[in-house]
Amino acid sequence: TYPTGTLTFEHTFPENGKFIGIVTVKNAHGQTYVSQFPFSVGQGFGKSIGIYVSMVGVLGAGVFLIWHLGRKQKLIPPKKPV
Repeated sequence: TYPTGTLTFEHTFPENGKFIGIVTVKNAHGQTYVSQFPFSVGQGFGKSIGIYVSMVGVLGAGVFLIWHLGRKQKLIPPKKPV
């Protein structure tokens, strides 16, 4: 039993890679809960930086386009009845 709900362990991975952690717990009523989470070992931020830069670029271009098109719209005054 872990009264604080915290469990700590250490593991040395023999090689770099992508892994999936699986945590299974059972409560006092016999109910079982399973959680899965992906994680990477030894893989730096550099491999995915291109994706983040691209996303920021697309977002910036979208904001600029909306701002630029908003400036170009001019209201045409209504025609006076003859």
